[in-house]
Amino acid sequence: MQRLVMIVGGFYSYAAHQITHAAPSHIMSIPGCTPDQYQELAEAEGDGEVEWSRSLLKHYVGVLQAAGALYAIRKGDSQFEAYADNFEAILITSVLGVYHVLVNHVDPQGNCRMGMEVEFLIRKILGHSLHIQELVFSWPMRPWSEEHTRGAFSSLKLPELHLLATRDESMKSRYGARRVEKIFEQQLALVVQSLGFYVVSTRTGEATVDLVCISSDPASPYTFLLEAKSSTHPYELPTDDRRALSEYIDDVRANLTTAPPLAFVLIVGGSAKEGIPAKLNRLELDSGVPIRFTSAQNLASLREALIGPTPATLLKKCILRAKGVVTTQEFQDIHKEVEARTAAQERLVRSFLSGAR
Repeated sequence: MQRLVMIVGGFYSYAAHQITHAAPSHIMSIPGCTPDQYQELAEAEGDGEVEWSRSLLKHYVGVLQAAGALYAIRKGDSQFEAYADNFEAILITSVLGVYHVLVNHVDPQGNCRMGMEVEFLIRKILGHSLHIQELVFSWPMRPWSEEHTRGAFSSLKLPELHLLATRDESMKSRYGARRVEKIFEQQLALVVQSLGFYVVSTRTGEATVDLVCISSDPASPYTFLLEAKSSTHPYELPTDDRRALSEYIDDVRANLTTAPPLAFVLIVGGSAKEGIPAKLNRLELDSGVPIRFTSAQNLASLREALIGPTPATLLKKCILRAKGVVTTQEFQDIHKEVEARTAAQERLVRSFLSGAR
């Protein structure tokens, strides 16, 4: 038994070193053990004398893997950031699992029927697990300068935009079911402002569009209306919405006479139901204004892809070119065009600088 404990302890030390020192892309690997082999081990029925070791290994590897991922996230690696909450839960559960191994195999007086070597190993692994947990949580998730004043764009949470649009349960738990719609609208307003538009919010829940968006580009003056639709189901443009949009388009045309001309209406939601392009087309014919739908994720992805504002002319062209639903491809075209323009500007500046030398 003593020899077995020494071998197991040696493997634990080796595994801890390998996992905690691995590159971010390899932190989920288990030294000397394939994922399938580890899964078989974790699901195997325990064999009396060695069950403590199987259980200890399962939980300790969980500690090491979760800690490695969380450490990478806190060091700025965004590859696993979307799973930060999951990794924190795995880390805490795994540390608790190691503690339960101790409780189940060592009595309050410190006696262990497998011998003092096993007791020492379990206590050592528990101590190391707690130490790793302390190190992970002592590193700030998002460092924040005391000199920085929180403003509107500190509240911009692009990863949440699709979850808000689909009224995901996690968003209901975080903000409350009644506030999801308002939070979704606020996030959309921030995204559109960051793209280079003045945004005026109307009254949520009433028969008006949610946002009036005005281009800040003097070379491309236009207005568009944005309607935020958060729902657990794909959006289908019901009759009430068609009537309300048509009436509000007429109101905007009649009253916003000093604003740039109305170019289009953009409905933003989680996803669109099949058949919505035909409904949008009929509403467009009735109102005389282009009506488009796009997913919230498309706007979030566009904002992530671009540095700085979006040329208003380009955004308008890509939206109007779409047939009913603005797809991911149209937004990717915007990104490609902006990249091409940026590259051209860089070449121009470099040529000027090289000529000045």
